[in-house]
Amino acid sequence: SATNTPDREATLGLSARPVGSIPIVLQAEARLQSDGNGSRVRPAVQAVSQFPPISLPLGLRGEAYAAGGYVGGRGATPFYDAQGVVDHHLFGIGSNADVRIGGGAWAGGQKGVGRVDIGPRASVSFRVKRIGVRAAVDYRARVAGHAAPGSGPAFTLSAGF
Repeated sequence: SATNTPDREATLGLSARPVGSIPIVLQAEARLQSDGNGSRVRPAVQAVSQFPPISLPLGLRGEAYAAGGYVGGRGATPFYDAQGVVDHHLFGIGSNADVRIGGGAWAGGQKGVGRVDIGPRASVSFRVKRIGVRAAVDYRARVAGHAAPGSGPAFTLSAGF
């Protein structure tokens, strides 16, 4: 691991979108965590947004995401995270890939710690069979809060099906 700690985690969960017209998914999980102090199961619940991208003036696109929940067990804590990104199509690669550039704001926290970051983003989206894949590189400059790490690059790989 990046921190050279023996921490490991596996999660089993269920999710449902109770009202199809409301873009919120409810999730319940059991998190099996193991570290230098032993193993434990921690229950977690959360609500996660599923807002679709929106077209903005000047050929821009906006995307937003928010989640909040609670993890029980030792060190129980509420938590939240959110992001907002505005980007613009830069170029395509064949008929399958979309390269975009823009900027974003990210926030997250839990009991006793939180942060807000802003910065530029470059991303490429493409399909692998029926699965949409996105790779994004951000530079996140911490503008509020004290959560580690400090400002720096972030790489995100996501898939949706």
